[in-house]
Amino acid sequence: SKPVFVTTGATSPFPALLNSCLTPIFLSTLTRHNFTHLILQTQPIDTTTNPLHPVLSTPDPSSKLVIQHFALTESLVPWVQSAELVISHAGAGSILDALRYDRPLIVVPNPELMDGHQDELAGELGRLGYCVVGQLGRMEKAVEE
Repeated sequence: SKPVFVTTGATSPFPALLNSCLTPIFLSTLTRHNFTHLILQTQPIDTTTNPLHPVLSTPDPSSKLVIQHFALTESLVPWVQSAELVISHAGAGSILDALRYDRPLIVVPNPELMDGHQDELAGELGRLGYCVVGQLGRMEKAVEE
C-alpha cells in the first residue's frame, strides 16, 4: 500500500484543492508513481446543495487507484503517519503534523483566504526545503518534484 493523504483543514473549505487532486492527469500521475490510495479529508459535504465531485461519486472502474474520503475527524495523525505523501492546505497545524512524522509534503496555499499568510508560510517552507509548494490545477507537477 502506498497512500497519498490530502487534507483541506478544519476551518475553511478548500474545494479547489480537492478538485485539483481529482483531475484525470493528477490521478494518472499518482498511478504512474505507484501510489495505491488517494485519501481525502474534506469539509462536511452537503450533497443536496453541493454534489460530490464526479470522481468521488462515480470512480473510474478501470483505475487501480482507490479513492476514499471522509469529513472532519478528531486527529489526522493516523492518516499522516500511514501516508507516503501528504498534500495539505497551508495551515500550520497540518504542515506541522506532516513534518513531525517526516512525510514528503506538498503545500498548497488557499487563495480565498485574506492577507496571504498561507502564501508566505508555504513560500518560506518551500524555500527552506521542507516542502514542495503546489499550484491549483497543476498538482501533477508538484508530485513530479
